[in-house]
Amino acid sequence: MPSTKRKTLRVGYWMSEKKIRKLNFPSYCDWLRREHGIEMILLALDEPLEAQGPFDLILHKLTDVMAAADAGDKRSVAAVQRAETYFQSHPSLRLVDPLSAVRNLTDRDTCYSLMKACSKNVQGVEIGSPNFVTINDNTVDKVEALRSCNVSYPIVCKSIVAHGSDLAHKMAIIFNEEHLCDMQTPCVAQQFVNHSAVLHKIFVIGESHYIVERPSIKDLVAGDHETIYFDSHDVSKATSDSYLNQMEEKCSGLPKPDDAAIAWLVKQFRETMSLNLFGVDLIIENGTNRHIFIDVNYFPGYDGVTDMFPALTRLIQSLLKSSATEVGASTDSLGDLSSAAAVSSSAAAAAACPSIMRNHAIAAVSGSSSSSGANGDMARVNGSRDHGAAVENGTAPPPAPRSALTADLNGLAGSQSHPCSPSAAAAGIASSNSSVGLVSRDCSHGVNGQRLVEEPVKAKRPCEYAPSLADAACSLPNGNHSSALPVHS
Repeated sequence: MPSTKRKTLRVGYWMSEKKIRKLNFPSYCDWLRREHGIEMILLALDEPLEAQGPFDLILHKLTDVMAAADAGDKRSVAAVQRAETYFQSHPSLRLVDPLSAVRNLTDRDTCYSLMKACSKNVQGVEIGSPNFVTINDNTVDKVEALRSCNVSYPIVCKSIVAHGSDLAHKMAIIFNEEHLCDMQTPCVAQQFVNHSAVLHKIFVIGESHYIVERPSIKDLVAGDHETIYFDSHDVSKATSDSYLNQMEEKCSGLPKPDDAAIAWLVKQFRETMSLNLFGVDLIIENGTNRHIFIDVNYFPGYDGVTDMFPALTRLIQSLLKSSATEVGASTDSLGDLSSAAAVSSSAAAAAACPSIMRNHAIAAVSGSSSSSGANGDMARVNGSRDHGAAVENGTAPPPAPRSALTADLNGLAGSQSHPCSPSAAAAGIASSNSSVGLVSRDCSHGVNGQRLVEEPVKAKRPCEYAPSLADAACSLPNGNHSSALPVHS
């Protein structure tokens, strides 16, 4: 009697139109269907999912919808409820990633509390996160709250809303007690750590992780300075050219992230947070080499990652195969995973995934390294040359021909501008006659006590960013926090 089991594997996916365009995702879906027999179905969240199935796996970035639902948007509330009901009625369905795990990252109070649990000394390298405190409202004694959680100035005030709103990227740096009145509550106040204006973005896709260097905020010191307001996108994008990230003297020979420490951190985050697609913002403290992670984001843009789609393919295939094994279904469509991985790493796979070539171009500017597989072998790439050409251990594919990239992009999205191009107001800071707290230090990496002189900064009043929610407790969340997230525009 012929088998009634489906041979075609079906993966439902949802992400914003903006992300779909940025990743050129339809082209990837076409390639995945042609090369691996995996059908990708864009979910219609306004319609019952049962009628759109069955699915073997769901891939999503529902953070914007979840944020809008928490803010009370009725359409988003219905969409989230519809999705949750479907997922609950299909408990064997694999999600990338579980909504409960993703929700932990949409609230910085919860996320930072989880981050605090991921501290360790790995082969002599200290790993941890900065001290922080959540301030629920202006009735809280802010001075006492900061003191009780050992949070010292300068402090970075961030919205508890970490996804689904432009407010998530609006931040403020406060240098002294006098300007605590600039803090808009509810918010998370995180201690600022000097790191020579270098940020290391750790991008994780299943068992593979990649490290991309980005600009960051210059060294600062507490004192009688006005509050600085900024948008993190203006400071830490690959092509950002902000006053805030310009060190007058560049420190040479800055330490690089430790491979063993990063491998441990990624593994710990995957296990602790139950996630496969996420990014970690890591800095290295001046003078101590402490590896400090300051934020975690779900399903980031992966700009600078040289082989995002092959890595995503490996993850999808691995989850589909494990899911099929658990339920005793046919795995004929998957074939040999090792063979599939080899195909994914080939030049043909890269050519079929135009976003890979775009990421190669970014990586040549930003500097990146990658790790693939459980053994954590690193494939470091020299930032001064083409990152598609210098690969160790064979973990990253060669770049696609530009002709293939151009044809694919023109056919899908026309001549759209690069998503990482600098904004018209990249600096985002107005000047005034007040001084800013720039640190003067003896840099062990090549700057001898050189004072960092910069243009003065003017604080905007009233503050136009909106931090977050929580009480002034620095312990693990006690379950009494509620998220009221703004609708994403």
